[in-house]
Amino acid sequence: NETDTPLGGQPMVAGPLQAQVHLLAQRFAEGRLTEDELQQGLAQALAQQQQHLSRYQRYLQRLVKQRTEALQASSQHLAETQFAMDRAGIAIAWTDLATGLFLYVNDEACRQLGYQRAELLAMTVADVNPSYPTEHLREAVTKLGEGDHLPPLQTVHLRKDGSQYPAELTLYL
Repeated sequence: NETDTPLGGQPMVAGPLQAQVHLLAQRFAEGRLTEDELQQGLAQALAQQQQHLSRYQRYLQRLVKQRTEALQASSQHLAETQFAMDRAGIAIAWTDLATGLFLYVNDEACRQLGYQRAELLAMTVADVNPSYPTEHLREAVTKLGEGDHLPPLQTVHLRKDGSQYPAELTLYL
């Protein structure tokens, strides 16, 4: 039989009603129960199963409520974090380490570089920083992964209009 454990640790057996009905039918066939006793036994078995199911239903409802509340709290925290990242006063960009493609850029990164978000998300680090190709990014990430601390990098970024500006990069994993 399949079992599930509701709160309180009591196993919830999937087929207890079937087993009780089988036992009652067997006793009735052997003449050990009258028809009234059979009906009473069936009603009692059904009532017990309904109680088990009601307890299990309440358990599942509590579990769904707890998980829903946890998910809502997590979603709210994520939304607040996203809001803060989008509006931070420094440029923030996340990149795909294998390709150098931007996966995320905040408002300030868009402003500094002069691109719309969608444009930057179709570009690589090398597109805005030709002196820092993807291979250099991979090497830096390897060092960070080995526990090395990298000092901020002094570099130059290339804006959409072709102008350049000095930038300081700090890399994190």
